[in-house]
Amino acid sequence: MKKKILVLIMATAMVATVFTGCGGTTKTNKSDSQKANNADNAQGEEDRIEFEEPKVLIDEDLVKVELLSFYQEKVNWSTGEQLEKNISVKITNKSDRKFIINLRNIYIGDEAVNSVLKTGNEGPMPGKSGIYNYNIRKQGDSDNEALDSLEQLKDLEGTFEVLLYKEDGKTLDGNSKNEYPFKINENSADDNKEQSESGVFETDHVRLKGLYYDESYEAKNDASKKLLYVFYEAFTEDENLKISSKSCKISFEGTNTYDSEHVSVGTKTKNYYYGDYIKEVNIGESKLVLTTFEIPELEFQSTKNITLELYGISDSSDLKISTDDIIKCKSETQIAKKVDPEGYKKYVEGHKKAGKKVTDKVRNQLNGYYLTFFVNNTACKLEFIAPNKFELTALGMTNGGKYVVLKDYVQIRYTSGSKAKVDIPYTFKDGEIDLDTTLAFDVRSNE
Repeated sequence: MKKKILVLIMATAMVATVFTGCGGTTKTNKSDSQKANNADNAQGEEDRIEFEEPKVLIDEDLVKVELLSFYQEKVNWSTGEQLEKNISVKITNKSDRKFIINLRNIYIGDEAVNSVLKTGNEGPMPGKSGIYNYNIRKQGDSDNEALDSLEQLKDLEGTFEVLLYKEDGKTLDGNSKNEYPFKINENSADDNKEQSESGVFETDHVRLKGLYYDESYEAKNDASKKLLYVFYEAFTEDENLKISSKSCKISFEGTNTYDSEHVSVGTKTKNYYYGDYIKEVNIGESKLVLTTFEIPELEFQSTKNITLELYGISDSSDLKISTDDIIKCKSETQIAKKVDPEGYKKYVEGHKKAGKKVTDKVRNQLNGYYLTFFVNNTACKLEFIAPNKFELTALGMTNGGKYVVLKDYVQIRYTSGSKAKVDIPYTFKDGEIDLDTTLAFDVRSNE
């Protein structure tokens, strides 16, 4: 799933916050729809999850952020009345200067959500603390849609951005940007697990970078199968290698063997090659590679020895690993942040909406034009229609929708069927736009 980009908006609605005493009974509304929220609203209920002890999200040299509570409150919008979901945090200024603090890049699972800043972004004075409240809501056609329940906030993660003022306390220091990632639902013990000391994780041609198990993944034809990510670095000093994510094998205790599967992942770990095409690694070179396997969940329930056969790397079978070396994560996003934080940052930055100037430039060069191309032996025609619509024709069928201009991609969004999104990388060469349709539509490679 492609992540949607965060939009930080200032609150425009007047809200009335109702506080309950600490230690009160916790009630959690598990509404399945906004209609259920409205029903609760009619009953006048104001639910709250209070933490017995503040939960430390960040504790760094400049700032400390502690989570105090989740709560919901009644808000009247022009579209109607609903229960908004909020977080309350205590922020302590540990620096010797004033600062501005912003909440950025926030997600619940793989979905970006919006944050409405309710209490201003001026941080507390040096050495002081303050209570800050943020309204967290769904992202979509309307920025005013409430979350379904307070329980969703437990999976909230994002980044607090601190911008220091200069010593005069009047102007911001342009070199003082500090970012502090956080996640409310702390990882399990698996999250910080290291590889066992008894294993062998490197040979003359391959170095394992990590094995990760995605708990959220369900195979299309068998929900009992989960996705295992194997990240490695292929390198050589004695012979040229040919590598690929395809045609790899994994065995458990030398009995149950599974072939690698290419699925719709790998876009968030941009520094790792993930594809079925053969790539060369010449003497003195190295390449980061990802391969994936759909494995029955039962294989991970007990300690088992694992054997890997990686395409083009003859000594990969000399690696000695076990299921104890596999790290469980909740999503592809969490895996990407751990394995390839730099690549993930590029992914996030590239998926931010482009400014008006760039958007207008892209639209001016696309609207009223079409391009034809072949992908996986299929002829395709992609046409752009003002102001921001598209039609894609392939195999005699035409589907369409709207497109959005992002910093690095033209993202087409189908309005029917699965409502899928496709990211088409673009660049400008000699003032002309160049769309990389092969990379966008070729399901067999991420480069």
